[in-house]
Amino acid sequence: MPITLFDNVSDCCGCGACADVCQKSAIKMTEGASGFLYPEIDSEACVECGLCRRVCAFQNGVELNKPICAWAATAVSEDILKSSSSGGIAAVLSEAVVKSGGTVYGVKMCEDGGGFFPAHVRADSLEDLRPIRGSKYAQSRTEGIYKKVREDLDAGREVLFSGTPCQTAALKSYLGGDRSGLYTLDLICHGVPSVKMMRELIGFTEKESGGKTESVNFRGKSKGQGVMCAFEMKMPDGSRKTVIKNGRTLPYFAAFLKGLISRESCYNCKYARLERAADITVGDFWGFHEEYPDAVRKYGLSNKNGVSCVLITTEKGAELFESCRGSLKVMPAEAEKAARHNDQLRAPSRKRPERELLEKAYIGGGYGGFDREYKKLFRADRIKESIIACVPKGIRRGVKSMLGRLRGRGRGGSV
Repeated sequence: MPITLFDNVSDCCGCGACADVCQKSAIKMTEGASGFLYPEIDSEACVECGLCRRVCAFQNGVELNKPICAWAATAVSEDILKSSSSGGIAAVLSEAVVKSGGTVYGVKMCEDGGGFFPAHVRADSLEDLRPIRGSKYAQSRTEGIYKKVREDLDAGREVLFSGTPCQTAALKSYLGGDRSGLYTLDLICHGVPSVKMMRELIGFTEKESGGKTESVNFRGKSKGQGVMCAFEMKMPDGSRKTVIKNGRTLPYFAAFLKGLISRESCYNCKYARLERAADITVGDFWGFHEEYPDAVRKYGLSNKNGVSCVLITTEKGAELFESCRGSLKVMPAEAEKAARHNDQLRAPSRKRPERELLEKAYIGGGYGGFDREYKKLFRADRIKESIIACVPKGIRRGVKSMLGRLRGRGRGGSV
């Protein structure tokens, strides 16, 4: 009787640890109808050793730690700040590890015959780190990555691994627990769309613009901090064109923000809480100016180009962060204030009824079917977001700061 890894797709987060741990290479990650990857067991090769079941952190759990401190922070380097989605903290920590002779594992946008896809890669030079910067809004491939991390650790190298909380937990389970020399950094994850849908979005954009995509930036800062999606295109006449879309009105991104295109396990996430599996957690510090209205005056921190929320859960995480203080602007923060505006620090995304309608439209009509269904379901939201997008960011930040001061007086102070 072949081993069954899960009874319901909501019990599989797609981390790929089961495939990496299989000594007979009997497990492959295969694409389902919606494009999400699930393990498929070759019954001929499987010897039923049970390693795949035991390594599953999503079902078996790993140790979680409460934050011992929290910070609001941003990179001093303008280059890092502009090329990062938020405050550039992961990039600063990565550079520190590489400069000390270690290796970094992060997500790069790769390309094959089927188009672009995000995948975990190994980096041991500053040049290799640049493509890792920035958000990639689809689930990354991890084939062979956990094995490579173990090889580096066994060779005595320091390693910084960054990924989603379930991938970080998967690595620790694969390694049999925490390891000396290993630093882990996870994201405040909103859920993961499928690579298949992301690829179809790119194809849809190419059809609209008439060009061929050369690169994609899902959180470009050409117009300041925000959710502008930039597609670098090569046109038929040989010229190049940048297609910029407002992420909040782009159906793919807007549906992602609403939690409508995540894999099933994201609605059952074990890590959407303040207690974390990683040494350090980073993410956008949403609500920063509302919670800390005097941060610009007192600390020189402004969300104009991004401020990160940083949660430290272990002593070695604190040591790594402290070693980078000279490359950061920081201020002490409160984890509870960050959680107030980051839903995934409190609970998983709520599965809304529109998700099934959108998934059905996507399976039946591809990205075009999804696009049409989303626009039909959320016509009012699209009009609202278009109007908001016309209001200058400075005015919006000023309003939030004013609201924060008013709230702070009511609570007896803020910063």
